[in-house]
Amino acid sequence: MMLRQKINKIKRRSYKLFNKLFIYLPVDILIYLRNFLRGVFNPRHYESDESNKSSTSAPLKKTEKRLIIFRHDGIGDYVMFRNFLEILKKSPKFAGYKITLLGNAAWKDLAEFLDKDYIDEFIWLDKKKFTANFFYRYKKFKEITSVKYDVLIHPFSREFFNADNDLAFLIKADKKIGSIRIPRFTKPYKTKILEKIYNELIPDEENVRFEFYKNKIFFEKLLHETAPQTINAGINSGINLNRPFINLPPYSLPLYSACPSGAVNSSVSALSDVADLKSKLCISSPYAAFFIGASVKHRKWPPSYFAETANYLNTKYGFNIVLCGGKSELNDAAEFKKHFPTNLADKSFFTDAVGKISLIDLLYIIKDASLVISNETMAPHIAMALANAYADKDDTSNFTQAHTSKYSSVKPSVELPAKQPAKPSVKPAVIVISTGEASYGHFVPYPEEIGGNSNYSAVFHPYIEKNLEEYIDITAKFGRGYDDRFDISEITVKSVLDKIDEKLASVST
Repeated sequence: MMLRQKINKIKRRSYKLFNKLFIYLPVDILIYLRNFLRGVFNPRHYESDESNKSSTSAPLKKTEKRLIIFRHDGIGDYVMFRNFLEILKKSPKFAGYKITLLGNAAWKDLAEFLDKDYIDEFIWLDKKKFTANFFYRYKKFKEITSVKYDVLIHPFSREFFNADNDLAFLIKADKKIGSIRIPRFTKPYKTKILEKIYNELIPDEENVRFEFYKNKIFFEKLLHETAPQTINAGINSGINLNRPFINLPPYSLPLYSACPSGAVNSSVSALSDVADLKSKLCISSPYAAFFIGASVKHRKWPPSYFAETANYLNTKYGFNIVLCGGKSELNDAAEFKKHFPTNLADKSFFTDAVGKISLIDLLYIIKDASLVISNETMAPHIAMALANAYADKDDTSNFTQAHTSKYSSVKPSVELPAKQPAKPSVKPAVIVISTGEASYGHFVPYPEEIGGNSNYSAVFHPYIEKNLEEYIDITAKFGRGYDDRFDISEITVKSVLDKIDEKLASVST
């Protein structure tokens, strides 16, 4: 198993090196020369906005300033980041700026649905094509670099040559602001390269690894909402936002049938609420939503294990089962159904929604679930953000001391997001199955002050579970856990079922 993991790592690194040498570099050089020559022979061409006609945005007034902010990572990263867009939009520092968000097309529907009030213009990149397709990369570079901005903000610029920093280098902007890891995790030559790209580099904070807090610290320093060296001292006077959250409007979107009977007409134009959505999908509460896919193979718990877990939940607790995921998980769904008992799969309490509903539909499905079982992917982050938003705002009994002292805020000058949540909810309960590896402490587990003990649990590889204190020390020392050391299939079904029993018992009390 270790040999196979090492071979897979070599393959991934070789693939990245090939892309950098034969796609990144040639495109970057061509775009740099193009922009240089245009600057020499037509120095006023950046004053025109004609090259951006393909973008859906209002015409730019001559007096408006332009800001571009971009993240090119996954849906889970976006969920941890998106609440700060409202704060940026309402901040005195950038009041009146026209804000362009350059993002990963994977979360296009979510961003345009949830954050359209805070973004004036969206530009979307297909991440796979952008990193592996010469002509697509050149086309997008040409489009994006044909517009001049006053400010560029890149909250995740910690490594050079990662398909983002070279974009930041080529975009025309008067001021470029990026981020950088603390010195002991950054090689000097990388720091010097980043200093050539950005006018200002905002460093990470020592001993802060969780992604949401990294974003919080970045925006506090960007907006000058915190004094240096105060966060770990518990004197944070910065942004009053303590958890990621998603507020959903009443459901009213098109839906295509996922019922086995096919009785629902696909021409249904809109649904009135979540109950109607569940009815059209043939879902009855209580139900458990299963997410069996992941962005990389070594994060996928075997579908047969998920099927055994689903059977247990239905048999012991009477949960209906909803299988969720995109079209890329169709093979995983087929494998799941091979191992899920036929007499259950053919009944009304099993719904296969993989590849059949939109990301927006998925938000409402997760919100109304009693339990979410997932690999380490976007689903747990969405579930936690939804739970935070729909908590009881009058009950603050679940707040921890860490929440009220270490990351709470006093008299912030930035206008706060509306309907900010007060405490985590107990629904949905979330179980994450993770090998740990590089993401331990970064994305999983959730800190107590965000997730509490009421609705979130992670099941790690047995080595981590047995050597947790040692592993925490390793991640603190090196800034990450082991890389591909663990086989996720070594996480047993029993360990997951034990965690489910424990979590459901605590929720019921």
